[in-house]
Formats: sequence, structure tokens, C-alpha cells
Amino acid sequence: RVFAEFLIKHDYSVLTFDYRGFAPNTEQKDLHLAQWGSHDLKAAIDYASQLADGKPMFLLGHSIGGQVAALADSLDKVRGLIFVASSFPYWKRWPMPKRLSIAMLFKVLTPLIAAFTKSFPSKAIGLSSTNLPSVLVAEWARWMSKDDYLLDPEFGLDKSAYTNRRGPALAFGFDDDDLVPEASFDKLLSAYGRCDLQRRFIKTQDTRWNTGPVGHMGFFKARHENPLWNECLQWLEQHSETS
Repeated sequence: RVFAEFLIKHDYSVLTFDYRGFAPNTEQKDLHLAQWGSHDLKAAIDYASQLADGKPMFLLGHSIGGQVAALADSLDKVRGLIFVASSFPYWKRWPMPKRLSIAMLFKVLTPLIAAFTKSFPSKAIGLSSTNLPSVLVAEWARWMSKDDYLLDPEFGLDKSAYTNRRGPALAFGFDDDDLVPEASFDKLLSAYGRCDLQRRFIKTQDTRWNTGPVGHMGFFKARHENPLWNECLQWLEQHSETS
């Protein structure tokens, strides 16, 4: 919310939304992660397009929001993409010894917990800012078992939607984000390989950025207005002006 208010203060209109699966008593058997892109994000883009009245639109996807963005067939209405802490996580891309704990979490504990719960304790584990439906976390773990993540042929999703995406993109990753090792960050960027991409994998102790701790969720905290939010704003202003 604070980041949205920052953009509004600089004359941008902002639409935020929740993905399916978080309402009380949601029926889980028909839930699939890909629907967050193909249905929910698509609907949000279509609605925003009605409100935008021809003005350029940009999509900011945090974490899985960047992973599933290309699944929305309305994405061509969006001029540019911003990825924050997004990646294609595959358990073998974590460096040792972290790889061992990730493998234990997603190959053993996640399927076990998901089998006996409807709401996965993802907030307590540090995977999300809120608990997620267990059926979706179990599906996420299956994606993570593949080098190509959700684009592995086993899952039947359209890889060309990623490779055919063009236009400007800005990507932020952080070296203190335990959920997004640099190799996984770059794997996502390679999926969007035809975009005019500006890559920002930030060493959080680097004096050029001087961000201090950011992690997986921290980008949206007010203390990161300078330099991170302003870097994002500058990019938006640059690409809002081009025809």
C-alpha cells in the first residue's frame, strides 16, 4: 500500500488485487497456480485497460506475479514489466548448503504438510506475507522440481507466451533474498529473453545502492524509497514518455 501511495503521489494511477484462493471457505479442488496469471491477472489488466483511457500501462509483479505474468493473454495491453524478487526457482539452483534445506522443505515437508492442511503455514515459514492454500503450495513445489519450472512440458503451459513477449522490462533482485538466488533470478529473465531488459541484481551492502536489508518482501517498505522506489519511478517516467 505504501508503495502504491508513493506512485499515486507522482501522478500514477494504481490498481492492486488479490489472487483467487484467499476468500474463506474457497473450494480448493479446482484451484491452480497458473490461474493467477491466465485468469486473475488477465482480468485485472482488462479492467485497468478500461480505466486507463489509452494511457500506457505497466505491470509490477512481485515474486510469483512476475513468474505467471505472461500467462495473461491480455499482457499485450501492458507497455512494460517490472519484476521484483521474481525468479524461476529450481531447488538445484540454490548454492550449498542452502540447497539441502530447500530440498527438504519443498520435496519432503511441503507435500506432507499440504496433504493434511487446507491453509499452508507459509507466513510462519517465511514464504509469503500471508498463508496460502495448501493445494497451491503443493503445486508450486512440483514446479520447483523442474529446471524449467512452470514451463516444463509436464505442466502444459504455453512457453511461447514468454519468448514472444517484447517491450521494456526492469527487474530487481537482492543478494539477501533467501528465496531468490541469482541463478534463479536470471532463469526467469532468460524466459523473457526478447524484452528490452534492465537487470538490477543488487548487492545490498554495495555503497552504490546502500539499501541495507531487503530480502524477499522488503522492497515495498517505505525506507527503500531512496534509491529503489526512485529508480523504479525514473524508469516508469522514461517509458511513459516514449510512443
